[in-house]
Amino acid sequence: SPLYHNMAEDTAAMPSAPTLKRSTSSSSGSASAGMPSVLPLARGPSTGGSTRQYDWHLFLTIEERQAVRKKIKQAYTSSCKSYEDLLETVVAIEEELLHISTPSRLDYFKSGCQYDRRVVEKRKQLEGELALGEEEETALAKKPKL
Repeated sequence: SPLYHNMAEDTAAMPSAPTLKRSTSSSSGSASAGMPSVLPLARGPSTGGSTRQYDWHLFLTIEERQAVRKKIKQAYTSSCKSYEDLLETVVAIEEELLHISTPSRLDYFKSGCQYDRRVVEKRKQLEGELALGEEEETALAKKPKL
């Protein structure tokens, strides 16, 4: 399935996790007693992850994103029987995502107040993609066959 396309290759390209290193110095009491000291892993301040971060978004293919969008569309189609159900569900999910993703209370309210812009921009983008697709279909239909 496109969702799991080349996962082995993608994970092989990811940087490896940091490893614990043994200290060979005998500066600590446990090292002199035959127990090597272990250096702690360095952690990021807010994520709790390793300091060698990578952007996982870079490892997604267009096909994987399209497959996820298709699954989302299927979920809405099968669960929302009316426009009102759809609107209520989408609004609740979007607000939850906004609540989770904004770093501060001010950003939460600012993003919420400017949400109309985001919707208008996304509609323009989607309409442009639809228009582009129609132009390509028209051009292919008009192209003389050899």
